[in-house]
Amino acid sequence: WGHSCAITDTGALKCWGKNDYGQLGDGTLRDHRHPVDVVGLSSGVVAVSLGTEHTCALTDAGAVKCWGYNQHGQLGNGTRHQSRVPVDVVGLSSGMTAVSAGFAHTCASTFEGEIRCWGQNQYGPLGDGTTHDRRQPVDVIGFVGP
Repeated sequence: WGHSCAITDTGALKCWGKNDYGQLGDGTLRDHRHPVDVVGLSSGVVAVSLGTEHTCALTDAGAVKCWGYNQHGQLGNGTRHQSRVPVDVVGLSSGMTAVSAGFAHTCASTFEGEIRCWGQNQYGPLGDGTTHDRRQPVDVIGFVGP
């Protein structure tokens, strides 16, 4: 949608581009035409995924952190307040293997192959059998991975 991120060879996360909701994670709302450091993620990042106006990262400890726009709870921290810096996703401080951000929702998988999702749920992308937005992760019903 207007921002990009990359993980350095030392596991630091850097982002650049549009930043009107803090989706670059540098603590500001300023757009950047060059990579800037994401606050608190100077090492240990193993994956990153970008939504429309939010960003999420997976750490080597298996934790998921998100930042940026949060109108639908897509940061997973139990609020609807945007954040200019990474915040912890409720209940996902370890044990996660992947993260994937969508338009205004996010999902992550566990070591056991379960999927947890949060954020906008207008058409049911969270897989919890409802169309209610979720501000923190919910289990995808009936999905158990390999």
